[in-house]
Amino acid sequence: MYKLNKRDLTDKLYFKLREIGYSTIGRRYGTYLPNPPDIGEFEIDILAKRKMDFAIGIAIDDLSGVDIEFIKKKIRFLAGRKSTYSGNPVRLYIAVTRRNYFLLKHIIDGDLQDLSTEVELVLFDSETEMVISEEVVEKRAFLPRFMN
Repeated sequence: MYKLNKRDLTDKLYFKLREIGYSTIGRRYGTYLPNPPDIGEFEIDILAKRKMDFAIGIAIDDLSGVDIEFIKKKIRFLAGRKSTYSGNPVRLYIAVTRRNYFLLKHIIDGDLQDLSTEVELVLFDSETEMVISEEVVEKRAFLPRFMN
């Protein structure tokens, strides 16, 4: 078992957003795309667009030694963004590992409940290389037999 670092999480989130239908405007750690601009004082990893909808992607690999209040402030600021011209809300995708998933889920559902509709946690499990999204759990989507 290997540990997913921030670069691996960013790459996996990039492919997940491409699978959903987003076209990437900027990507950190990429070869051909430019780094996305900082939004406010916060660094983002992916900036993507699908028709008139924008998405911000961040990867959180390790929460040890990180101030939880800083994480709350960052999520609140990025999830509250609106598109400049259309005024549509910008969706925030957060790539996390299993170790940090439950802490972030607790923070979003408890303290940031008003913004929970604009935030999607995407769990990347390094043991099984499976992508588990909240949409799959809520819709009870059909998974192949070997995954059930």
